Amino acid sequence: MKKIVWVFFLCFSVLLIYSDNIAQNNSILFSINKKEIQNTTAYKNGYNSLIAKANKALKKRFRSVTDKEIVPPSGDKHDYLSRAVYYWPNPNTKDGLPWIYKDGDYNKKSFNETDHKYYYEAMEAIRDLSLAYSITQDTVYAKRASELISQWFIDSKTKMNPNLNYAQGIPGKYEGTKSGIIDSRAILWVIQGIEYIRSSGQFSKNQEIRFKNWCKAYLRWLRTSEFGKEEAKSKNNHGTYYDLQVATFADYVGNKKIVRQVLENVKTNRIEKQIKPDGSQPLELQRTRPHMYSIFNLSALISLAELGDKYGIDLWNYKTKKCGSIKDAIDFLVKNSTPENNAKLFKNNMHTKNMLRIIPKANKKFNGEYDTFLNTELKKNKKVDLTSIYFVN
Repeated sequence: MKKIVWVFFLCFSVLLIYSDNIAQNNSILFSINKKEIQNTTAYKNGYNSLIAKANKALKKRFRSVTDKEIVPPSGDKHDYLSRAVYYWPNPNTKDGLPWIYKDGDYNKKSFNETDHKYYYEAMEAIRDLSLAYSITQDTVYAKRASELISQWFIDSKTKMNPNLNYAQGIPGKYEGTKSGIIDSRAILWVIQGIEYIRSSGQFSKNQEIRFKNWCKAYLRWLRTSEFGKEEAKSKNNHGTYYDLQVATFADYVGNKKIVRQVLENVKTNRIEKQIKPDGSQPLELQRTRPHMYSIFNLSALISLAELGDKYGIDLWNYKTKKCGSIKDAIDFLVKNSTPENNAKLFKNNMHTKNMLRIIPKANKKFNGEYDTFLNTELKKNKKVDLTSIYFVN
């Protein structure tokens, strides 16, 4: 028993050492304050959970994009295929076509029939494993993360083609939709994961060159395909995550011109159109889960603001007389994430735990301004998902 306790504290000490070093590789990465980890049960439990998930990923067999039984319209199983998450078979027709929309109601059965479930399982594993390596410096985690990156993006037999032509299709209507582009935000975890494992010796320069080539091709598809052009026009969180993807892929492959263009356009295309002077996000408030979607969109804006810091572009505080800032949007959610505002603003559907996806980052940026709110939420929640803090959401 004493040996187990000693091993835990040894591993935990490593976490404390490396948590301050993680952000040095890339400014979009985030590190937790040492004292917070030592004194906060939620962070300690988050660490235990992360290692447990990473250990499972070491043994699990992950399916590739070519393992699905359904063949995409292209006839090529290397093409990613998924169905729109809120669509269901039509109960009023014999064949169930065309599928109908139910906002906020996930069709989990459909996930299992396409690439959706297995793709996210692999991307989440890469995220967990790479963070586990950065904490423990155990190369077994980096090696497994490297294998999964190769499986999905490098190995010619199993890799995914750099397009989402058949993502979030709607049976009976569309083979794919522009909305499916939001699925590829999970590939941003891979980009960040590589930052964590690069020093391990388990992800070679040749692997990274080939993965960067994949990213260059996908960035080209994002910017030139009809789906990409249409998704860029989306006004709500879909448009924000499109910008985040283009900017992050461009940053990774070294196209600084595109990154700066996107970041500057975020001011007029996203902040001015999405955030009211009081900090509310009306396009997200109209959804069936307004609190969750307000956090979701703000999370992408915060990630863009973090990338903006790297390029000397302040998105956190940008505002005009007609719109509020990202800072105002954070303040709005902090102020209104209370039981008394639940029914009025958020339709009795609060997701206060999800606030821990954004508040630690905001609190660091604004020098502890949200300490009171953060500490309250940490006491209410027994566990914090560390990957939601260290990675884009």
